[in-house]
Amino acid sequence: MNSTLTLVNPFPGLRAFEPQEADRFYGRDQQIADILEKLQTNRFIAVLGTSGSGKSSLVKGGVLPRLTTQEDSSWRILTLRPEDRPLQRLAEQLDSLDLLDLETEDSEPYILAQLKRSSLGLVNTIEEMELAHWERLLIVVDQFEEIFRFRKNERITRTDSSLASIFVDLLLQATRQRKLPVYVMLTMRSDFLGDCTEFEGLPEAINEGQYLIPRMTHDQLREVIVKPLKAFQIPFQQVLINRVMFDLDNQMDQLPILQHAMMRTMQVWLQETEGSAEKPPLSILHYEAAGTLRHALSDHANEAYQELDEYHQTVARRLFQALTVVEEDGRGVRRPQALAKLVEGLTWDPCSPDPATTEALEGYVNQQQDPLGMKPYQDLKHVGPLGEKNVPVQAIIQVLEVFRKPGRSFLLPSVGALTENSVLDISHESLMRVWDRLQAWLQAEAEGATLYRKLLATAEDFAHPERGGFLYHGNALGFAIEWRDQERPTAGWAERNGGHYGLAFTYLAVSELRMRAEKDYQVYLQKRKLRRVRRRAAFYILLALSSLALAWWALDQQAIAQQQTELAEKERHDADIARQKAQEAQVQAEQSADAALEAQGVAEA
Repeated sequence: MNSTLTLVNPFPGLRAFEPQEADRFYGRDQQIADILEKLQTNRFIAVLGTSGSGKSSLVKGGVLPRLTTQEDSSWRILTLRPEDRPLQRLAEQLDSLDLLDLETEDSEPYILAQLKRSSLGLVNTIEEMELAHWERLLIVVDQFEEIFRFRKNERITRTDSSLASIFVDLLLQATRQRKLPVYVMLTMRSDFLGDCTEFEGLPEAINEGQYLIPRMTHDQLREVIVKPLKAFQIPFQQVLINRVMFDLDNQMDQLPILQHAMMRTMQVWLQETEGSAEKPPLSILHYEAAGTLRHALSDHANEAYQELDEYHQTVARRLFQALTVVEEDGRGVRRPQALAKLVEGLTWDPCSPDPATTEALEGYVNQQQDPLGMKPYQDLKHVGPLGEKNVPVQAIIQVLEVFRKPGRSFLLPSVGALTENSVLDISHESLMRVWDRLQAWLQAEAEGATLYRKLLATAEDFAHPERGGFLYHGNALGFAIEWRDQERPTAGWAERNGGHYGLAFTYLAVSELRMRAEKDYQVYLQKRKLRRVRRRAAFYILLALSSLALAWWALDQQAIAQQQTELAEKERHDADIARQKAQEAQVQAEQSADAALEAQGVAEA
């Protein structure tokens, strides 16, 4: 191997291939040829496939470069994603052609107004551009399934005019007419086919022009690994290829996971051989050090996460939760958005109480004849979780840079300076299914969204007394308060999960205040009851003491009486004895007198 050759990592990782990377895109020649052939007879092509089947890479890394390198290439190509503003994205791409005779600052607003005016707005705009007679225009709409998410959000926010429907109608009308050579090619996950019935005419167009990506063969997958290595003169061991092919067998998300694992394997090899004249071949040791197909992606993402301190880890969690969502049917969907909107969505900003809820509260208090009255609610100054009012933009950008640095590209755009208009997105849905930490975040996000929608529905019922609404209480209230204080949902978060932040959190704040007031009232009742018990106890104690005193006095009097009785008895006894002694003395005296008389008589005799 030439040691002076500049070594390049030929594997892009998780993100899709770009047109300038066609020199490393292999294994899809037949699929590219099939799509190009279909483009000869159809103006509307829908490239469909499961998540991880490489739809975007096939079109951007294979079909588009092949179109532009043809000898008679006459294609002008516009590439866009619907994101959360499909008409603006289409207007931006049309404006980039710079074919309208307008001032630069007026061109895009004019195009956007044209697109909104009628279903022929796209046709009329292209007609004004006056393409050369040999030119053809191909509009590539990547990640078309984003339009269904956008339409769903329109319903949630009760948008009167559906921009999603306008966008789809513009594309369909442009491909139905034959005056202008306009073509549309979209990529879409096949599990969203059923959602196409949301738009009139779209199912028919897809049925006529669909290309369902077939599963890649064993040989094609081997080309995906081997040919880029050979093209960039990277030495490798055949046993490595065999091991990767074995690990790849029937794995979901096989292409993005494969590209990422090979990118990581190459990174390990490049770091090991940096500065060495002799380059050992790429081996199983490098592959296992990278984590293999099973762990490479999750380990790599966790490695990036661990570079952040605790505060920025919290920002990272909120950031990824904002950029992804698991819908009610279990499908994981990307949620791209501009940096400015992302910052807004990560801002804590407690709002004023919702007037409808506070008005309904007064009626509720009167109707229920609430003994608490309005007093507990008079201090309701704000609603929503309290905390930092702003997440600094620099903190968000710092997290973004960690996850999109060269060699990682977990987030898009993977290169270039970020501005407030930069659209942030995860590089592939497989990150949602493979990164263990993100799976846990998404589960918590889905549970929070479900709880919020239930809270909002109950709040709306409460705000309309005729529906017979009630305040949250018991376990439901406890769970809602705990979730609010732990997750700290923002107004931006609420907007993507049903909106009406003020209504929902005013209702929750009122319910919480009532719960606290009820607890305080119960404490008051308990204290009042305790005071009554204490007063009664004091009375009974006093009564008992009085009774005890009386009993003591009675006993004392009884003892005195007993003593007096005993004394009287003793005196009586003593008197009896004295009387008896007196009687005995008298008898004795009489006897003595008789004896004396008798003695005198004898003497006289």
